Amino acid sequence: MSLKSAWRELWKRPPKQSAASPVQPQAMEGGAGNRPRRFYGQIYSGGLATDRPTLLLDSASARDQIRAIYHKSPQAAALINRGVQTVAGSGLRVIPTIRHEILGLTMEQAKEWNKKTREMFDLWAEDKKASLNGKMNFYQMQPLLMLQKKRDGEYFATLNYSGDKNLQNPLRIGLIDTAQVRDYQYFSTGGINPRYKNHLDGIEYNDNGEETKIHVWYNGPVGTPIERTILREGPSGRVHYIHGFTPQYAGQNRGFPELAVCIQDLEKILDLTTAETVKAINQASLWAVGITTGETRGPDPLAQKVVNLGQAAVQLGANPQPSPEAQNVTEESLRPLMEYIEADKRDILQPGMSWMGLEPGQDVRFPAATSPSQSYNAFIESLMTWACAANGQSMEHITMRYNANYSASRATLIQIWRIATQERYEFAQDFLFVVYRAWLAESIAAGKISCPGWLYPTLKNAWSFAVVQGESMINIDPVKEASASKLYRDMGAVTGEEIAQLYNGSSFEANVAQLAEEMPALNAAIPITNAADKTYVEEKEEPNSNAKGAKNE
Repeated sequence: MSLKSAWRELWKRPPKQSAASPVQPQAMEGGAGNRPRRFYGQIYSGGLATDRPTLLLDSASARDQIRAIYHKSPQAAALINRGVQTVAGSGLRVIPTIRHEILGLTMEQAKEWNKKTREMFDLWAEDKKASLNGKMNFYQMQPLLMLQKKRDGEYFATLNYSGDKNLQNPLRIGLIDTAQVRDYQYFSTGGINPRYKNHLDGIEYNDNGEETKIHVWYNGPVGTPIERTILREGPSGRVHYIHGFTPQYAGQNRGFPELAVCIQDLEKILDLTTAETVKAINQASLWAVGITTGETRGPDPLAQKVVNLGQAAVQLGANPQPSPEAQNVTEESLRPLMEYIEADKRDILQPGMSWMGLEPGQDVRFPAATSPSQSYNAFIESLMTWACAANGQSMEHITMRYNANYSASRATLIQIWRIATQERYEFAQDFLFVVYRAWLAESIAAGKISCPGWLYPTLKNAWSFAVVQGESMINIDPVKEASASKLYRDMGAVTGEEIAQLYNGSSFEANVAQLAEEMPALNAAIPITNAADKTYVEEKEEPNSNAKGAKNE
């Protein structure tokens, strides 16, 4: 073997893994040196890309397919947008709930700290300068990130730290489009690029498989791509970017779109919907046709050769010939006033047009309206039901039509809410709590919040512990829901705080304090609502013997 051939073979070999470096798991190996076919979300032969699906998940290509159909298919948009509205809504709130037992604090001290910290965090979160470009506040960012999670399967956000003294907190959040994070080769989650150790899809890893940096590409001043590298953590321990996704395989490094499992079903639904719509439009446009049995055409009623039509047809017909006594005859007035249109069964008329002068033996028929077909709705709902189920949704929730009975509709909402709760938990762990801890660390460094022992991991987790609060589940029957909540509370199954959060996301303690101030004023304004005035109401009813007898009974 020549030196050149030996060097070429050495270049083809992947780098050796050290004994301390575990082999990065792969979704699928090529086998026999063959490159596997990539899965773009297609199912049927002749579909989007290929009819040979494999486990080599091409996240970038699948993401492009989902983005394309998201802007064309109302069904795909409904599946994605309804999930965003249910999980993120108008933004999830971070509620500080420190572990006071570990920190050696009393319950009253913990409540005071939680209240103050929550108010300070809300002030920062409501400010649009919480975003790097100043266009969105912290709560407005969340639906956009959740949209990327539902549509692209993942999201990226940068944590930037400003030195501007006019900001409430140095922390500012930037959003990155998922397509901006890439490397020089391809986007597949199939394995590590042999030319770059622990580097794949624009993300670099350490020997333990933890992300260390990402490669982000921007358009330069003249349109040329410019690469920017962002570290996961800086030398001071600050987090600089967040990568959130739900893995489907061990060792998966990039998110895969949730709708990829039914993307071609959605495409077929779009094709059928388009065909039925075009068919209905054509039927509405071609409202009548003429059926001719003879070979001769009818006469032109405006022709001058036709007798007994009077002077009007001669002077103003298809070939106007004004009388010698006519005045102000111009070139424009000699143009035909009307033209005869011969009806032909091969002609396709525009909407609103008609014809005159049918031939002998010709009849007018109106085509039957056959679109949409009777099975159209059943077929669409059948496909959509399975597409919804595959993505943790339901047809009732997607279409926002609850036509079933109370028990069935409530069971649907409960199931949807359980799935939304799971997704909120993942979103909180991957994004919300990371941002909250970074904000809290900057507040501690600025001397605005005191957290003794912050440098110790256990105490740090105790100080930064929090829960998420968002919009509550839809209430179908408020009376029944309230009665059930009261019964569960009396049984000790739930607390007033849990009921308040489930109903409208409020705080039971804050509600009680506010009602203690409002009720005296309300009772003074409306005496009949005061329990002490009950005797007055009963005494007013006593002169009526029927009412009194009914009351005694």
